[in-house]
Amino acid sequence: MNTYLNLELNNGQSIKMTLNLKRLLILKSNHVDLYRDINRIITKGADDVFDMVKVLYAGYLCALESGSIEMTYDQFMDAIPQGIGEISNKAAELITAKKN
Repeated sequence: MNTYLNLELNNGQSIKMTLNLKRLLILKSNHVDLYRDINRIITKGADDVFDMVKVLYAGYLCALESGSIEMTYDQFMDAIPQGIGEISNKAAELITAKKN
């Protein structure tokens, strides 16, 4: 199943994001605190815009190929579009991604 979404960064590069179950399990092993936050956000909803940024960041980490250098959360926040509406829409789309 293809559940990857693209996000265009401020520099024009495009990154993939996904929250499929297998990759979430890997995220749980490698980034347990982020996984706990994402699980809460997905099951109970976002408290603020920064929760939505965490969803995007988790989706980015889940889609990252093994061995790739990952951006830190701060680097990611600087790289993504800064429009709250776009962040919110992309996070919602990622959480409810359908098979393409």
